Amino acid sequence: MLKIQAFYRTKEELEKASEPYKSVATILDKLYLKGPQNSKALSYERFKNTTAVSCIRDIAEDLAKSRVSFVSRMKTFWFSLLNPNKQFTDNFDNYSVPFEYYQGTIFGGVYFALAKQKSVDDECLDMMASFVSSYSEAQPYFNVFKISLIGDIRPLTPRRSTNTVSKETGIKTLRIQFIQGLNDNLVQINAIDWADATMGFDRSVMKEIFWGIEDDKLLRKVTQKIIKTWNRLVKEKDNRCLMPAHGATNITLATSLDPWKFGGLTRETINKFFDDLWVERNARNTYATFGLEEKALEQKKESASKVDIDTTISEDDKSETVNSNKETERLQEELANVIAERDKLADELNAYMERNQNRRGINRLLTAHLGIKLAPKLGIKFTNKKDLAPMLSKLFGWGRNSLEKQMSQLISNEEELELADIFGELSPELAKYICKNWEGTPSQKDEAPQTE
Repeated sequence: MLKIQAFYRTKEELEKASEPYKSVATILDKLYLKGPQNSKALSYERFKNTTAVSCIRDIAEDLAKSRVSFVSRMKTFWFSLLNPNKQFTDNFDNYSVPFEYYQGTIFGGVYFALAKQKSVDDECLDMMASFVSSYSEAQPYFNVFKISLIGDIRPLTPRRSTNTVSKETGIKTLRIQFIQGLNDNLVQINAIDWADATMGFDRSVMKEIFWGIEDDKLLRKVTQKIIKTWNRLVKEKDNRCLMPAHGATNITLATSLDPWKFGGLTRETINKFFDDLWVERNARNTYATFGLEEKALEQKKESASKVDIDTTISEDDKSETVNSNKETERLQEELANVIAERDKLADELNAYMERNQNRRGINRLLTAHLGIKLAPKLGIKFTNKKDLAPMLSKLFGWGRNSLEKQMSQLISNEEELELADIFGELSPELAKYICKNWEGTPSQKDEAPQTE
């Protein structure tokens, strides 16, 4: 949990916030309606924008001053922000969120603010993005803020229009940036018009996208989207599906036997086009994997030889390991004996309790006196009764709270004598140990040890 500065206590204060935090609040507000990539929307009732943006600003200002310890401070904020009890604590003195995607939202706002203010260098921003990317639930929400910076990372200046960016940047460069955005998970593939993105299903453009995407799983999603878009638009006779010579709006099928870029009477289908590319890609993956396997085998051999060398360096290490193993075996054997003895006593006790169900106070007597008097016999040395409770709870299976309560109570002489009578039938020696005044039956008295 975090203690944060109260930058924005009311909605009115947030409306008057300076940049970049006003923009952060605007982006955050949209996430209350719909989450990224059809994910959950944020809770506007429990995840209040006033405290959320205050937290974002507090973390951003702290990180801006932590140039030397940027990563350690970032991780401290990340882990402190998550509530282990999966609850919201929405106040300035004790702020936390219950799930990763709320962490991703907060850190997305921090990333946005740091980038817009230019208060840290690009390396710090890259480290933050890389850190959050390892949390799959948080990354989509983080990327909402990161995507908002694409094409404009200048500090606190109006964002250029898409037309301006397109005029100033070549189409080839823009396409490379687009493909990189796919690889970095910054582009939402469901929101793309793939007919436009492929320049009307142009083969060379689709090949460039195909080979530019690094992850095979992502590539399959993209190719499926392109094929699905083609199948829909060709039914609608969309001009982007026509060959260049047939782009006129009044074209009819009578003017050509095959006006379509894919399918028709003579040309290959778009599915066949991508199937051929996948054949080549799978082949390349196989060749590359073979080389990696050979390299991994060599490294494994080298590692094995190093292990052999290391084991001959010091015989003292071997001796220490052997001694440690023997000590472990001895302790395990002792533990097994104690458990066996415990089980035996438990069986005998259960049998006796069945025969003496009307004995008053037996549970409290056993809990209190067995805990206090029998535990030292097992070598447990504590002066505080409550310190015995956790260990006895594990050993005998009693409830810890009940055990602490019972062991804190005093036991009367009458109850002590009654408990000794119970064990006198099983062990006169133990009965005498529990109560020095115990005498028992004549035969039991003879068996009991004499105390000075």
